[in-house]
Amino acid sequence: MSKNNSVGRVPLEEWTGARWRSLPGESHASLILRFAWLNVLRSSSLRRLGLITSYRRSDPRSFFNISTLFSNRIRAVSLDMLLASEESTLTNMKSGNLFDALFIASLRFCQACMSAAYHSYWFQCTYVRTCPLHSAPLISHCIHCGNNLPRLDDKIIFEEPYICAHCGSPYCGAQPSLRSYIDLRRRGNWIASSFTPLHAWVKDVELMTRPLWRMNQHGYDYWHSRSPQAYSFCCSLSTPPRELMAQPPCETTSLYWCCKADPRLGYHTKYIERQLDAARWRRAYCATINALRRWLITPARTDEGDNCRWAPLIWKETVVHFASGDRYVAAFLLLRFFCEYDFLTNRVPTMADETTDASPGREFEWFLRLSDDTHLAVRAACLSAYAKMLELINENYSRGYLDMLDVSLRINRSDRVLGTFDKGCYVGLAVFKTVEGMPLKPFRPFLEPAPLPPMGRP
Repeated sequence: MSKNNSVGRVPLEEWTGARWRSLPGESHASLILRFAWLNVLRSSSLRRLGLITSYRRSDPRSFFNISTLFSNRIRAVSLDMLLASEESTLTNMKSGNLFDALFIASLRFCQACMSAAYHSYWFQCTYVRTCPLHSAPLISHCIHCGNNLPRLDDKIIFEEPYICAHCGSPYCGAQPSLRSYIDLRRRGNWIASSFTPLHAWVKDVELMTRPLWRMNQHGYDYWHSRSPQAYSFCCSLSTPPRELMAQPPCETTSLYWCCKADPRLGYHTKYIERQLDAARWRRAYCATINALRRWLITPARTDEGDNCRWAPLIWKETVVHFASGDRYVAAFLLLRFFCEYDFLTNRVPTMADETTDASPGREFEWFLRLSDDTHLAVRAACLSAYAKMLELINENYSRGYLDMLDVSLRINRSDRVLGTFDKGCYVGLAVFKTVEGMPLKPFRPFLEPAPLPPMGRP
């Protein structure tokens, strides 16, 4: 192996390993790590070569962003033969933002694979439990010291390849072996067949989400804020390989709608449009909370007493105490409090309040700022927010109170619904954790087959 750790006058394609094509399923990060290891390069030398760039901690990237960055760097230095085409295919899919939510940027590895200087991009998928090659669990910490490994775009990863920055020992247990790597290269067909089930699953999900392609291209924040729901949604569309991937962490409800746009809205002034939007939002909001209230007060829904079910919220400064023993009712009151609370009157909604004259405030209008302005989008956003409120109630039920600042941050962190305007129609999707029994009309699950028309008389 060459001991020169500078660019020098030797063409880069003549360096050790520069002509070795990537193995099936290999990641771009693995190619750069192995190239640095074979040529005894540190992060400073890799930066001079142009294979890595400076990492800014204030601007964290997702795994797909890092993959694209490495791919561009490899092309920029004319080492195209190193590129892993399979990883580029995955990151460039129409539903790339959906799949990107399943991956993490912190290094995960198989101990046997890393000892052969091999790392697959599939190891970065949070829901892949074991290595497809060795059936060994994937590890995200150093074997010797137990510290978590850094992100793939952190220069510490490349300072000393395969060496832990905390303890100075190989984080996979031992330094990679060149002989093991050469033996692995001879088994390319076996490697490719081991990753085939994962590739097939991704292609199936990509095909099933064809109606959402335009939305998914703009849904980065939406999917990344709900990774468990994204994986459960993918599993509902196509069954993943159970021997490699984990079970879905939760049951997911997916609401899908497609409605034609009203051409008359184009003739109104902006002021009139805002008035129409506010009135339409209010009607849809009132109808949604009325349906939720009717469901909640149904005697057959719960065995708890009326006093427990109808207990109000208590608002003190920035903290909301929920005295209700019924978590579903507490989530409903929290939803109305979030959308309707008026600081002038200082009035907190109760279950006894009517829903026909509810008046959502500016918080609710801002909450719907990225919706498609249809009654279905408003209804879907309300149901999704209710499911989130119930999740927050369940997380904090033992202490009996919530900080509303934390609630606002959790609710407003990302887009409410996933929507776009396509071919004269508003198309939208909302995905959230399933709430058993919650009224979902008039929605239908995504890609549910339409009912057959009634048969006429022969």
